[in-house]
Formats: sequence, structure tokens, C-alpha cells
Amino acid sequence: MDVGSSEHASTVGDHVASACSTEVVLGLSRQISNEVQCLTPDSFTKFDEGNGIVFSGSAVLPYLTPAGKRDLEAAVAAHGGQISINSAFRTVAQQYLLVRWHDQGRCDISAAAPVGASNHETGRALDVGNWGDWTSALGNQGWAHDVPGDEVHFDHLSSPDLRGYDVLAFQRLWNRNHQDDMIDEDGLYGPATEGRLVNSPADGFAMGACNNGPYEGELVAADLPDMVAPGSRAHVVVKIKNTGSETWRQGATFLGTAAPMDRDSALYDPDNWVAPNRVATVSAETRSGETGEFDFTILAPGQEQVLSETFKLVEDGVSWFGPPVELEVVVSNDAVSGSCSAAGGGPGRPLALALVALALFPLRRRSRLR
Repeated sequence: MDVGSSEHASTVGDHVASACSTEVVLGLSRQISNEVQCLTPDSFTKFDEGNGIVFSGSAVLPYLTPAGKRDLEAAVAAHGGQISINSAFRTVAQQYLLVRWHDQGRCDISAAAPVGASNHETGRALDVGNWGDWTSALGNQGWAHDVPGDEVHFDHLSSPDLRGYDVLAFQRLWNRNHQDDMIDEDGLYGPATEGRLVNSPADGFAMGACNNGPYEGELVAADLPDMVAPGSRAHVVVKIKNTGSETWRQGATFLGTAAPMDRDSALYDPDNWVAPNRVATVSAETRSGETGEFDFTILAPGQEQVLSETFKLVEDGVSWFGPPVELEVVVSNDAVSGSCSAAGGGPGRPLALALVALALFPLRRRSRLR
């Protein structure tokens, strides 16, 4: 049976024999993570590096249940030192590759739960690189360490079991992008779901998560200097993927101020912005599945400080939409002369991506497995 094909460079199945890091499906995994947040918005929360928490690589999806996050942070605060996180929330795409690699004897994987059955897929599990230093501290905060043969693994068993939501999220994403090849949205991992997963684009679908209307977006990247000298200008480029059905056009689709909406920004540049509450319009016509750029300068205040600003997309006269784009701007006299000019640019800084929250979707409960 033809289960569809991808126009992207690689599919999930392409990496079964050619990789050993789930970073290869990070684009698709981020879409699945976002869709899970649509289904059950209060069940997962983001945790960040810092204050003793470090990630071992870029494949880590830093989401846990709220209780799991609280108890992780409490353990780190009580113990001191650094905890190295190899894996937290894990999607069905990542789990599929880990199981295949394990079954083939590849990639030094000691244990892997069946796809759809891992506690990582429910946001209540951690893999800890330096696990031997953290068994007691995590145990004191409700993190169990009792999976034979999987020493790096810890479970937060008091957190709710939401297994299956990542499978359901994938099924919804597949159906959204394949109206001619729909599958059941039941949260159950079986041959039909696996067949589509193998043929899904590793870097994500054209239409991403939470697409309930013509205007949707998904943050891709942003570039701005590490520091901005007081009173100087800095060049910023924000890239957002159009995951809706309508085309974005110059003079109609803007990046505007948010939190709250339509306020005057402290970074307003009168020589470059459309208005104090409108940063920039999209640089070129951007169809569904394409990535649009918002190119602008910011004007730093005259005194040293750290500013946090939030922006969102707005289709003028129609709707606000897409992810909140959060910028942290460091205004400092330590900024290198010339590195913050409107034409200069500089090293990129990561932006926080707040996941969109929609209605809870009912799902069949499962027995506890790891």
C-alpha cells in the first residue's frame, strides 16, 4: 500500500541505518511536541539549562510534567553541582529510531521501550548522563531509579501517565498534511501509524502544529548580536514558517508587539519600524510551507540594562497568530564597537518558543510501562 511520500530531503525511515542521534528528526519532533501542547496544554512545561542543569546535546526536548520539573529543580538545588540531561520528553519519531537502533545492535543503546510505551513519551522520565551522582538526590524528590539494565533512566511516577498523546499528535499532523490518506486519530501505535511515520519528513511537515485556521506560524530561527551598545542600533532577522493555508504578503502580514498586544516597544526604531507597535512586515510573499523573514533594526535605550520583549504575527485587520517570539536584549557598554550596527549583524542568539495551547483531546488510558 502506498503510504505517501515526502518532498523533503530525508524521511524518518532514511535514518534507521545512517544515524545515532535523534537530532535527525528534531524538526518533526518539535512539531509533535507542539501538537501535544495543543491537545493537553497544562500537562507539559519547559525547563531550561542553567542553575545546575545542562543538556548533553541538541536533541534534548526540554519538557516535563509540571511536578516532574519542580522535583528535578528541587533535587538540583539540594544536591548542588551539575546534572547532565541526555533525554527528557521524547516523541514517537525519536522512540521509533531508538527501538530500531537497539534491535539492530547499533548506537550502544542498552534498553528501549516499545514505541508508544515509553515513559519518556509522557513527559515523566529523564535519562541522566552522570546518573551515579544523582540517584539519591533525585530519589529524595520522587524520581524512581528502578529499571533493570537502564542505569541512566529515572521515572517520576507521581506524574500523570499521558502515554499515547505523542502518537495522537503525529496522527493529527499526518492527517493535516495528507487529506487523501487519512488514518485513525486514536493514539494507538500500530502498523498504519508506523507506515506513515517511516515516510514522514524528518525535518517536519509543511503544515505544523495547531493549525486550526488560515493563519498559523512556527518559529524557525532568529539572529541578533550578543550585546548592543547603549543608544546604538542592531540588526535582527526573525524567521517563521508559514504553517497555515493563507499566503503572507508585504503590507498585510506583520510582526507586532505582544504581552500585551499593540503596546509601544522599548526597542522601537523610528527610522526602520512601521510603527512603535509594528516591527516589520514580511520581507517577501510567503506561501504555506515556506519560511518568511522579518528583517529590522532595534534601537537600544541609552542606559545599560537587560530588556525582554515579546512579539507575535498579526494579519492586519484579521487576526493575531503564531508563536510568541521572545527576545532578550543585553544593552551594555561591553558591546564590541561596530558589532551592533544596523548593517552589521552578529552571532545568533536562541529565542524561546512558547508552545500554543488548545483544547484537551480525550484519549484512552494505558497501564504503566517504561
